[in-house]
Amino acid sequence: MRIDPERLVKLGLFACLALTFHKGFMKLPEVYPALEPERFYRGQVNDGENVAIMKERHFDINYHTGKAIELRLEEMRERGEEPADDELVTRERAELALLKALTKDVRNADYVLLAEEKLARARLREAARWRLTWSGEPAPDPVSEASGEARVRSGSGGFYGGAVGVAPTLPPAPGTAPLETRFRDAARGGNAP
Repeated sequence: MRIDPERLVKLGLFACLALTFHKGFMKLPEVYPALEPERFYRGQVNDGENVAIMKERHFDINYHTGKAIELRLEEMRERGEEPADDELVTRERAELALLKALTKDVRNADYVLLAEEKLARARLREAARWRLTWSGEPAPDPVSEASGEARVRSGSGGFYGGAVGVAPTLPPAPGTAPLETRFRDAARGGNAP
């Protein structure tokens, strides 16, 4: 019996197409939570936790970088150092770097709060076992019901090209109060301890 290579390639392509269709179908928000709810909600919560951890690390790294620059500027003032303009670190460059770090602190603090809100939304949806319906009518969203309104982003204006309106009360993640205080202090223009 002879194997036709063209027929074999067509069969392989059809199998790949069928597998792609199956995987895509299983990822539909109407299907995935209905057929594999535990895996769907676990994925949503894990994604929210990972994003929150990553954004908090970004904030911490930038915060400590700002503290190091601030200490270097204090040392330069105390010692009366005036580096030459061709030096790698001048007072002007250090002050600009400190302003950049403070600006990034504000942005990173907002990103951390956004990530915590995303995690809170994922947990609310998991607790309510929320999923999209096939009818075309949106199912009641537990996040909108809990917060009173959804987060609004517009494509123009605001910080880094997007104005942000925050939902009034989403349940905070456990143990975030000290971080929120630090983020608010960073947003006011100072590096909080």
